[in-house]
Amino acid sequence: LLPFVSQRGIVGVEEIMDLDPDQHAAEYQDRLRRVIEKLTEGMTPDTVNLLVGHLTVYGAKAGGGEREAHIFGYAIPASVFPGHLTYVALGHLHRLQRIPHAGAIWYSGSPLQLDFGEVDDEKGALLIEAEPGLPARVTQVPHTAGRRLVTLRGTLDQVLARADEVTDAWVKVVLEEKGRVGLAEEVRRAIPSAVAVSVQPAEKPQSEDDEQQRRSLDPRQAFDSYLADQGVEDPRLAALFAELLEEAAP
Repeated sequence: LLPFVSQRGIVGVEEIMDLDPDQHAAEYQDRLRRVIEKLTEGMTPDTVNLLVGHLTVYGAKAGGGEREAHIFGYAIPASVFPGHLTYVALGHLHRLQRIPHAGAIWYSGSPLQLDFGEVDDEKGALLIEAEPGLPARVTQVPHTAGRRLVTLRGTLDQVLARADEVTDAWVKVVLEEKGRVGLAEEVRRAIPSAVAVSVQPAEKPQSEDDEQQRRSLDPRQAFDSYLADQGVEDPRLAALFAELLEEAAP
C-alpha cells in the first residue's frame, strides 16, 4: 500500500529551492521508484502480487474535477512498476482508465461524477480476477445509479424547453444571451435541480483603442461599459451602483 506522497514529503526543501523544476521532478520520480522497489522486493512470480497506490502516472488522463497542482506536478512513469505485479490499483484521478503497460494497471476513478468537467466520463467499478504469474483479468462494471450531471447551453427559451429532460439530474445552465436581474431565479423555478446558472454572451473582439478608451472612463461609465460587454440590460443595476458610489464617496 502506497499512500499519497507529496513532493515536499520526499524531496528536501533545500533541493526544491536549489534545483530547477525538471531536476526536482526527476528527484521525485527516482525516490518514489525506490520506494516502490522496496515495497515489492519480496514479491515472487508464483504468487498474486497487488499494489495499491494514491499517485499519478504519466499518460493518464484527468477527469476534470481534480486540482491541477496536485496531479501532473507529482507524476511518475509506468515503467517504475515491476513486471511481476499481478495488478496495480491506482487512485487520485477521477477517470476510469487503464494505463499503457504490459501489466494490469488501472485507475478505478470516482464512483460518481464529481464535477461538470466529468459529464462525459464513464463511471463504474472494476471486477478483478487474479492468479499467480499472469496479469489480472479486469472487467468494467458500469455504474447505473445516482444522479447524472448535465450541462444545458443556449438561450433561455432553448434551455427551458429541455427542462423535462433533466428532472433526474444536477444541472449546470449556461445562457447565451443578455443578462438581467432575476434571470437565474427564473431558470431555477423551471429547473429546481439547477445548481449553477451563468450568462455567457458572445465575446466581442477588443482593440488597443478600446483598452485606452476604457482607462479614461470614470467609475459609472466603466460599470456601464462592463454591463454592455456582459450583455446585461437592466437600469436597476446602474442605479444601485450609483448609490454605492455615493455611499463610498468621502
